[in-house]
Amino acid sequence: VLWVLISSTKDIDEFYRIPPTIIPQSFHPEKIGQVWKMLDFGRAYLNTIIMAIGTVFFSIAGNGLMAYSLSRIKPKGSDLVLKLLFLTMLLPSGGTLAAKMKLIVDFPVFHINFINTPWPMWIMGMASCFTIIWFKDYFDSVSQSVIEAARLDGLGEVGIFTKIMMPLCKPVIFYQVIMNINHAWSDYFWPMLIFKNKSLQTVMVRALALQGKLAMDEQLIMLTFVMLPPMIFFVIFQKKFMYGMDGGAVKG
Repeated sequence: VLWVLISSTKDIDEFYRIPPTIIPQSFHPEKIGQVWKMLDFGRAYLNTIIMAIGTVFFSIAGNGLMAYSLSRIKPKGSDLVLKLLFLTMLLPSGGTLAAKMKLIVDFPVFHINFINTPWPMWIMGMASCFTIIWFKDYFDSVSQSVIEAARLDGLGEVGIFTKIMMPLCKPVIFYQVIMNINHAWSDYFWPMLIFKNKSLQTVMVRALALQGKLAMDEQLIMLTFVMLPPMIFFVIFQKKFMYGMDGGAVKG
């Protein structure tokens, strides 16, 4: 990343020089601000952050509630639903593309068109079989006496889920937050299909749309804008990331 940034600030003649210069003889840091303004990456950053925050919230809330229902409430047919979840993990992701697009363009019952809204990514985040099974495994490990004590204290199912279960599965939550933010940042396919309005484009869609329209040094600056945020995010939260992975493997 450092080499990309340094190379992009060279003079264009030096940039294409063979052999290349490791330490730049010319330095033009003003190009960074010029490219940022030209690409309007501030709006793309904001769009991506909004999509990421929504994906994190709906993923944890939706998958967590589904897992709690299968683990503790166990309504009739829950065993069948769990088996179906395992079976859906065997389906190729491309096989459901046409069905997903149909739901996005004409959502059943309400007949809502979700094009140019982040709702399709948020709703899809609520339906992760792997996340549901992972949450369920944690909920199954909680002693039934804890649940019964909470019910005796007057807590309903929602209260048990939010005040008892979720605090006990912080490793899963940490891991899901980090992975969902990373996925939302790097996702290109669905934002490209859904966000037709240029002002709603995310970072990846904006970057790839402009890739062939920029000079090589400008493309490198753009790549720096794309690469730096997830790297900084991972460096800051790497301990939480490893905690989530270790906590998901060993419980005690």
